[in-house]
Parts: sequence; C-alpha cells; structure tokens
Amino acid sequence: MMVVRSTVAIIAMIFNTMLFAKTLPKTTLAMASSHFDRGNFKEALLALNTLDIHADLDSSDDMKLAFKIRAISYHAVNDEKNALETIKELLFL
Repeated sequence: MMVVRSTVAIIAMIFNTMLFAKTLPKTTLAMASSHFDRGNFKEALLALNTLDIHADLDSSDDMKLAFKIRAISYHAVNDEKNALETIKELLFL
C-alpha cells in the first residue's frame, strides 16, 4: 500500500512539474520583482539565481527585466563586479 502511494505521489509531482514548467520561471521573476520593489535586494538575487535567464525566460522583455533587477540588486549589495558583468549581459540582448 505504501509503495502505491509513493508511486502515485511521484507521478502527480512529475505531472505538475510538466504542467507548470512554463509558469515557474515567470513566477520566479515576479517574486524577484516584488522583492526588488520592496528594497529586498538580497532576496531578489536569491530568487533570480534559481533561473537561467536565457534558457528559462522566453520573452526578451522578461530577460531584460531580470538582468536589470540583477544588476541593480548587485550594486545595492555592493557587489560591483557582478553588477558590471550583468550590465554587460544586458547590453548584449
């Protein structure tokens, strides 16, 4: 009985992952944007660090927003090196 429940739980988890795979990056970006808007720059960076911006986001506007949030947040936490690298990536879009 326990094996059946585990198998059903795994199948449900895989189904949900496949079903919501496209919304997860947008949700993560919205979460990062919300943290950023409230001045929680470290939390915004933590949220964005879970994304591969080029691969996960399908809109150039979303990519630009993510890079802008990342660059300004790095600057706000005094990480100038990463801020400059992120600005370079943004300019190449």
